[in-house]
Amino acid sequence: MKCRLLTIRPCYVKGSVLVLSLLFFRSLCLGQFMTCDAPSGTAYFIFVDDIRPSSTSLTKAEQRAIDTYSTGLANNLDDIATLTRSTVVRVDCTGRYPTLGDFKRASVEQLNDRNVVMELWGTVRETGNQLQAELVLTLVPARLEELSEQPPLQGFYRLKYELSTTFLFDLFRRSPDLKGYALISAGMRAAKQHDYDQANYFFCNGEDALKESLKAKPSAEGRALLIYAQSVSSGLVDQARREHKGRLQLLQPGQENLRCRGTQ
Repeated sequence: MKCRLLTIRPCYVKGSVLVLSLLFFRSLCLGQFMTCDAPSGTAYFIFVDDIRPSSTSLTKAEQRAIDTYSTGLANNLDDIATLTRSTVVRVDCTGRYPTLGDFKRASVEQLNDRNVVMELWGTVRETGNQLQAELVLTLVPARLEELSEQPPLQGFYRLKYELSTTFLFDLFRRSPDLKGYALISAGMRAAKQHDYDQANYFFCNGEDALKESLKAKPSAEGRALLIYAQSVSSGLVDQARREHKGRLQLLQPGQENLRCRGTQ
């Protein structure tokens, strides 16, 4: 079934059949792991699924929050595309709203083969005069290693934001969170493809962004990902030398710590 998220604003219609039908249709859309097509090409993709309210009763504040949150999210990801010269780009997957249980080996391998490095979706809830927003991130290469029982990685990460209802998510627009997770994930994928120069560029920028993110939102899971990324990226120069690939192989012994020069 093709499904799109409906924005239902308050209205009054004689009879309740139409309203009940819309609410029933909307409930069917919750938890949808619909197909989303990534464009062909050599880019790395971020699947952007729905941002939805936490319940079927959508308040005006939640609707405004979803609209501004979605805009801030798109702008944030477009900044990543600009930084990476459109090698890491977002794909709009409107109507898609997965659960963690959907990311089993077959589906994760399919995403990985299509160069999808991250998938995200979220919820917004109003509690009193506060808005709580949560993003769920699936880092596809990390999830694939998690399924292969490769410690200490995990594939899922949650980012939570508690904001005043008068706040228009400016903070999120400038947040380094997505940049850190997305670029580290892209670095993992590029390294597996033996594109060490590209992987190095992603890791250098992603590690710096994740460090900044962890200062504001300390996370044991995020810290473990950062340590893992640093261990992988520190070996890129040696791998490039062994395979005689890219600019990294030109660094002289003892110059490995210069690999990020010129990438930021």
